Amino acid sequence: MTAAAQVWGMSEVDFLLMYGMAVVMLAVFWVVLSGGSGQDEDAHVDLDVHELAMLSGGPRLAITVAAAALRRDGLLDAGPGSALTAAGELPAGAHVIQREVFDAVRRTPQLSGGELRHQLRDSDPLKRAQDALLQRGLRLQGHAPGLARVLWCIGALLWLVALARVAAVLLGDVQGEVTAATWVLLPALGIAYKQGLTHRPRHGQSARGRSLLSHLRDTRALLRHSPRNDVPLAAALFGAAILWDADPDLAQALGVLQTSWDWDSFGGDGWGGGGDGGCGGGCGG
Repeated sequence: MTAAAQVWGMSEVDFLLMYGMAVVMLAVFWVVLSGGSGQDEDAHVDLDVHELAMLSGGPRLAITVAAAALRRDGLLDAGPGSALTAAGELPAGAHVIQREVFDAVRRTPQLSGGELRHQLRDSDPLKRAQDALLQRGLRLQGHAPGLARVLWCIGALLWLVALARVAAVLLGDVQGEVTAATWVLLPALGIAYKQGLTHRPRHGQSARGRSLLSHLRDTRALLRHSPRNDVPLAAALFGAAILWDADPDLAQALGVLQTSWDWDSFGGDGWGGGGDGGCGGGCGG
């Protein structure tokens, strides 16, 4: 009888058993922490474009979307010299985040995008928008966003361990016979890779928040390819980088990075690194 395969001094059965238990435990913790699967929940939650931007990309994207709305209404000029300038008078009923952006630009002529975000990052309207998402169950509470990043990092580590195991098998670093169980890891790793990127914790989104965003992006998919039809909404749903297609002057003035990354796969927001997403944002929260 052929001996069972040995990799790293561990049999296939032992490895798969231990690995499977770790994955199941991680999945359970993730579902509990993020508030369930979020499937088919709150598909008709009514968010304005600024709240949607806050959910999708945090305060930076909310500021960008407010600037895009002001630009659409002829109240904000972009350039020359990559600077923002207020124009006209803001209507009395303007959104509070738009008012914050407009007032900041008016106070400081030729304001850069970086300076604008620095001035408004802790403003009360942005905090109220975050609180509103929290009350609707679209954002995680307290330390939960940090814990979600920790779990995501652990999941990424488990994925790398499984990948290394399969690589050892493919390279022939095995003693004994490899059964079909190990080869099952190959498609499983591909599925886990896609799911890990799709569910990467970003901006404190709960499972319900991610589900809502996914629903809205699916129903407004055409806007992704024709962002000039509604620039603020396109940026809120698909990230700041879409401004390079819709309004290059504003994108330059705001300091938005150009990217060819696919939103659904990478979850990028056009700011080059996604400050609080995944391990790159710090696993410790």
